[in-house]
Amino acid sequence: MARALMLHQIPLSFFIKGGGIAISMACCVLAISPAYAAEGSLQTRVVWQSTCPSDPPPPIVKDSDRSGVIALIAAAMAPKLIEGAVDMAAEALKAAGQTKTTASTAKSADYFYKVSQEADILSRTNCLVVVRGEFEPKSITRHEFAAKVEAFHGLTKLHFYYEAKLNRLRGLQYFQLTPNYLEVTEFDHWRLFGTRKRDFIVAVTLTVPGGAAPFGSAEMTFKDIRRGEKIKAGDWRLSSASTLPIAFPPASADATKAKEKQEARVARYLLALDILNPKDPTPSQPESVYLDKRVVAAVDTYCAAMSAQNLKLGKDHQLHDDRCNYSLTADRERLDNAIEAANSNKHRKKWAGTVCDYRPARTADKKPATCESMGEDVDLEDKVFTYFVTQLTLSETSEGSKFALYLGNALSSSKEEVSTVLKGYLPKSADAKDADKASRRAAREDALLADLEVQKAEEALADALLPETPVAVDVTSARIALLKAKIAANEAHRKAGTSVPFPLIPGV
Repeated sequence: MARALMLHQIPLSFFIKGGGIAISMACCVLAISPAYAAEGSLQTRVVWQSTCPSDPPPPIVKDSDRSGVIALIAAAMAPKLIEGAVDMAAEALKAAGQTKTTASTAKSADYFYKVSQEADILSRTNCLVVVRGEFEPKSITRHEFAAKVEAFHGLTKLHFYYEAKLNRLRGLQYFQLTPNYLEVTEFDHWRLFGTRKRDFIVAVTLTVPGGAAPFGSAEMTFKDIRRGEKIKAGDWRLSSASTLPIAFPPASADATKAKEKQEARVARYLLALDILNPKDPTPSQPESVYLDKRVVAAVDTYCAAMSAQNLKLGKDHQLHDDRCNYSLTADRERLDNAIEAANSNKHRKKWAGTVCDYRPARTADKKPATCESMGEDVDLEDKVFTYFVTQLTLSETSEGSKFALYLGNALSSSKEEVSTVLKGYLPKSADAKDADKASRRAAREDALLADLEVQKAEEALADALLPETPVAVDVTSARIALLKAKIAANEAHRKAGTSVPFPLIPGV
């Protein structure tokens, strides 16, 4: 209120003599940002790459001086301005006071797998790269990472750059997308009195054409990101946004066929390599406990008793113990040694020598033994398998300015004199304070009820998913009901003046 009063007391002649600014100009500045008046070339694109580039984007553009805008607001608040100009300025200020989410989408298609020379099916798409910026088809990009990728050709100005690595979970057929680099060079929209921080959500859905459902989906959220901020690998904000495990897509038939073909090609070389490669010496073992006569006597007594007991039991309930086969231990060891020796006898080594051009292991550079004659299947290097589609949604959310909202409401309420608005901010009567308290109490109660409605909708969704084969229509209806309940809860909390419990819902 103090600032509004101060501006109101500045004579109108100050704005006319000092700035010479036309009313129409003030309205236009408040309504839109000249820098983003035309966004025809602003696009979001997504690709998968074998490695993450992590190249630094262009220099950051510093915030422009807003002192001129403040002067225009002061001029708009002068008492005798035309009503139309005041209305336009007020609407712009109100818009600046609202939370705003903008979303853009992108789609790309690629092949997920390759087959290695060792006949392993491996992922070839190891880094998700998202770029939002201004593209001009005939322009030559000055960004090194974009020049190397056809999908990014023509990038003239970078707004948003993001990388996420595909990290396979050891021993499991799952992977995680782990954020590796994030940079925001420009916000999508300039906002009057806008905060210097934005929230971003990168959501991806991965599908195989013809699949009944996506084989993977994930959301990666980043809060309070400043314009010009670079977040590199190792920052907790990236690691904490890692996705939950995502199942690898099933390998396509052509990938399985290529794997089997490669396995057949390398099998004889691997067998020859096993024959020619010197075996590690067998580590010494302690004397067998079954050479002790006391152990043998105890085992014989125990096993005889177990055999007698089994005569009284049915077949499905009889007892078994491997220790009763101790007499076979020495024979089994002799058999294993004989097979090991036969594997490398002179006849097998002669055959292996005709197949494998053997090169022994080198301890110095940690190179394993190889068959030089095995070579590589050159055609296999260029083959890719399992076509999949990536659908991406990039959301940017900016909080509104309470001060701008206040100014907008003040202007729209005082078309003749700003002083008439200021009266509404003078100390209130006891009756008015009681009414405000009752209103706030009712708003808090509505928020609590809305939270319970969300809990009720979540329980309904859980019930719909409970059957072994859920009914798709029931599940979808439950999801819609839950979304509506969350939107209603957000609105109730805004009215109560409390934090929004579900801020990740775009546009609400």
